Amino acid sequence: MTTLHDMLDDDRVPTGLAGAAQAELPSTLRTLATVGGTVATGDPDSVLVAALLVHDARVELVGPGGYEMLPLGQSAEGGGSRQPCDYCGGSRPIRRWRLCKTIHGPYSV
Repeated sequence: MTTLHDMLDDDRVPTGLAGAAQAELPSTLRTLATVGGTVATGDPDSVLVAALLVHDARVELVGPGGYEMLPLGQSAEGGGSRQPCDYCGGSRPIRRWRLCKTIHGPYSV
């Protein structure tokens, strides 16, 4: 799993994505937070998700029907169902039927 901090130190990561990863969370959390976790939370204010969308990132999902590759923007669509988040007190999308396997883009994680 690639952490946000890993993106800062990798020369393969485009400058814009590295900057977005740096802006995403305080430095103490960037060493723990993963790119997949950041995408999976579905935060509409995420700077990193916006940068991945600009770079036409694709998400490889796995579920009962097998593997599926979707553009990041399309994979985030889920009908708007949300549940309370135990960590931040906000809400997060409900995605029970698919797991994110890989995020593909200019930097695959």
